[in-house]
Parts: sequence; C-alpha cells; structure tokens
Amino acid sequence: MKLLLENWRKYLAEESQPIKKLRIFDFDETIAYTDSEVRATGPEGNEIGFPDQEAWDNFIEEMGSVEDAEDAGWSFDFSDYSRVLNPEENEMITKIIADVIAANERNPERELYVITARGPEARGPIRRYLKSLGLNPKAFENIIGLAGASKRDEIERIIQKHTDKDGKTSIESIHFFDDSDIHLNDVKQLRNDFPEIEDIKIKKVFPGGISNVKQENKNHPYMEPDGLQAEGEGDDCFSRKTFDGKVKCMKRTKGYGQERAQATVAKVLRAKKEIKEAYNKD
Repeated sequence: MKLLLENWRKYLAEESQPIKKLRIFDFDETIAYTDSEVRATGPEGNEIGFPDQEAWDNFIEEMGSVEDAEDAGWSFDFSDYSRVLNPEENEMITKIIADVIAANERNPERELYVITARGPEARGPIRRYLKSLGLNPKAFENIIGLAGASKRDEIERIIQKHTDKDGKTSIESIHFFDDSDIHLNDVKQLRNDFPEIEDIKIKKVFPGGISNVKQENKNHPYMEPDGLQAEGEGDDCFSRKTFDGKVKCMKRTKGYGQERAQATVAKVLRAKKEIKEAYNKD
C-alpha cells in the first residue's frame, strides 16, 4: 500500500508539472545510418537512387520540391523507409538521448520526440530499434513519421499543445537535431515565429560531429516581417526582381511547395508594402 501511494504521488507530480523543454531528433543519418534509399524513375524511364540525405536534398533543391519533380514526370519509391535496414548506431546522438532520458527521470520537464521524414509505417521498426539500443521507447512522447511533410509545422503543433488559452506557452527550450539542410532551414524559422522561446538550438548532425546552426542577423532588411531570409551561399531570395523569381528561390532554398512559397513571398512583400509592385512587374 505504501508503494502504491508513493507511485500515485509521483504520478500526480508529473501530471501537474508543465513541460518546458522539447528535445527532438531525426532518425536517418542522425540516430542511425541505414541502407535505406529513395529510388526515382525519371520521365524518360531512367532510374537513379539516393543513398543519403545530401544526395536527396541536392536533387530536391534542383527540382524545387517533391511536388515539382512529380509534376515534371518523376516518380519515387520510398518503400525502403518502411523498415530499418542494417542500422549502424550513431553513438554520439544516442548518448545525448540517454542523457535526456536520465535527466527527465530526475525532473520530468521535457518531452522527447523522434520526428522523421519517413512515413508513419516506420514507427514500429524505429521503436523496436531504439529498444534494441537500450533506450526505453516509453521515454519518448512520440515517434512521428511525417512522410516528407514539414517538421517545422509539426513542432508548431507540439508547441500549441503546451500553449494556454491566452496564447502563452510553457515551452522555454527547443533543441532540434537533424542532418538535412532543408529541414534545418525550415525549423530554424521557429526562432522568428516564437521569439518568446529564447533557447532554440538547431543542431546539424554530420559523420563524426554536431554543429550549431547560428542565429541569423536580426538587422537583415528582410528579417523584419517574420525572418524569412533565404539560405544558400548568401543567396537572398528577395533580391530577385520578380515575384515568380522570389517564389522559385524560396522553393529551391527552403524546400517549400508552390503554394507555401507564394504565400511566404506575398506575406513578406505585403509587410514591406511592395506586393502591388511585385505583381505588376510580372
């Protein structure tokens, strides 16, 4: 009976404690390296494979987005990503995860997530792999398979889950680990969307190390409306002369689809009172 009461008190304490920290990890080439690859068939029937994230990112940046590539006649086979094929643990990352789990056992103020570009059918194999590494799957709030959707949008939904009716969130810290420049650039915009969350760290994972994705210059002329300065070797999408040029640049550098890129450009230009001029030029 005493043990039952102690467990009940612990449960009540955990339920009443607000979540302050989000710790979010990609899976492929972050938690583990696998033999999975995307296979693509071109409009002429030619077949190519993308064995790693960098090769895939480069292709998508060249095409604009997955939707643009499909519109151009490409088709894609993602079936490898329903399984975890020949995984090799990235011990540097799994040690960080183990430390997060241990810290949360002492003070349960964190939610731990795996958010992957794989589809939802990969959740079970990923869960079993984490268990094989000695990482308790129950320590993760969720394993989310987005099937290529925006990680930034998913994290926004998590933040909203911890936001009260007055619009104030309990989240004070977000640490995001990923190897893909497309996802890193996307999630980086959370710094501008949620300025009240002061500790947002974006971590690029690469073989043998982790680097911080730095905060952009807040004095940049196009950071004012909502921080939508484009990336890519100093490339600034809003220096393009036409509206369509800006949209194409956003698609290439951010990985946005056509609709989102148009809405983003329009929002910034409207805030700068340039929207009529931009449409007229085209």
